[in-house]
Amino acid sequence: MTSIRANLVLWMASALVLGTAVVLGATYALTRNEVGRVFDEELRQVAHAVHLREDWSQTRRIRIARPGFELSVRAYDKTGRIYFETALPSLPADLAQTYDEGFASMATQEGSWRVYTHVTEEGIVQVGQALATRDVLARDLSISVLMPMLMLIPLLVVIVAWVLKRGLAPLDETSRRVSDRDASRLDPLPTHGVPEELAPLVEQINALLARLEGSLDAQRRFLADAAHELHLQGERGHRRAQLVRRVSKKAPLRVERALQAREQRIDLLHQGRKLLGHAVRRQRVQARGVAV
Repeated sequence: MTSIRANLVLWMASALVLGTAVVLGATYALTRNEVGRVFDEELRQVAHAVHLREDWSQTRRIRIARPGFELSVRAYDKTGRIYFETALPSLPADLAQTYDEGFASMATQEGSWRVYTHVTEEGIVQVGQALATRDVLARDLSISVLMPMLMLIPLLVVIVAWVLKRGLAPLDETSRRVSDRDASRLDPLPTHGVPEELAPLVEQINALLARLEGSLDAQRRFLADAAHELHLQGERGHRRAQLVRRVSKKAPLRVERALQAREQRIDLLHQGRKLLGHAVRRQRVQARGVAV
């Protein structure tokens, strides 16, 4: 037997989990997009902040980035001769040099990188960052935002279960009232205060109770009429028996005929009794059905 309350709790809990997953995905996507926009702006600002001076003209000079600096910088001229580049972090060796101003996403053996290229008269500055770094930051930010919501899911499930119990209380009350009805009590269920969604069911139950009451009344009338008819037949048979006794000494033939008529009446009485017994059994079966 299925439970409406259990099914509703299950479906609403599943909806909460699914909604949380959707929100988590959307939050991650939006956060990643925002983080990407912020880092793109940082790439652009760093590239424009680098000034190529004469003392950088010596090639292949390595500069160690300050702690916490996660961007890689490389400067070179239009022939590809490198002025300097940072180490820790450094650009991948297979990252191609670009000569056009703007952003670009490039695939390397170390993964995808986001690169901004700034072209000046003195040379070209290329600033890059691994996209994996952005993904990690976006994931951490999304989890920190959604962790309170994830912790609230069990509490929300409990609240939903309590609300459903309160909301389905009229259905339990209606079930109790129906179980109180039997063959001796077929009065209609009260409709005052019944929720709108439950009103059609209560109306149909009341209509069924009314039809059952009418059927039982008809059976009671039938039984009463049958009992009355059997009583009349018995009285008539009794009077005929007295008549037979009075005339038996005077007219034997008439006595025989009267006896035949009496036997016919007795047969009718037997048939009436069978019919009455059948009606009584039928009423008992229907009464048990109503009580159930």
